[in-house]
Amino acid sequence: MKIRVVLSMFVLLAAATCVHAGDDEEKRRTWCDVGGSWYADAGSAPWIATFSETCFAGGLLITQWTGGNGDWFGFCAGSVAVSNGLGTWTRKGPNTLLYTIITFSLDAHGEVVCIWKTSGRIQLEPDCNSGLQSGSTELFDPGTDPFADEPFHWFPRGEDTRFVRMTVDPGRN
Repeated sequence: MKIRVVLSMFVLLAAATCVHAGDDEEKRRTWCDVGGSWYADAGSAPWIATFSETCFAGGLLITQWTGGNGDWFGFCAGSVAVSNGLGTWTRKGPNTLLYTIITFSLDAHGEVVCIWKTSGRIQLEPDCNSGLQSGSTELFDPGTDPFADEPFHWFPRGEDTRFVRMTVDPGRN
């Protein structure tokens, strides 16, 4: 139920972004298209993010995290699993996006132990097929509002993460 409410909230936010965007045709031709999936080899925790353009200026963002158990160095004690991240993004220039993703650390029974809010900036390279992602993660207790309440812990981001657009690879024959 909680996850459905959060997903509904992101759909409404993405729709609101479109109302104010005004989808300018010249910008569409010259700015990077971000729709599709992207891969980042982020050391011990690589990730895949899928961008859905609900309009030119923004859309939905789904992230699949790998590695780790979501305990965030003991700050989310009891976590044994992590949900996929659901979020939204908005365009802030030809190759610049801002994003926010909500992810849940879960215990062995599937109950939420911690809420993560990861927000940051994506800077695409001129070729539109790679870029750098920066940001930080805030941790919240279950039952709190990650958009209104103060986090109980904040993790600043050290280095930017390089990522690439996933393409169809016919493989080796």
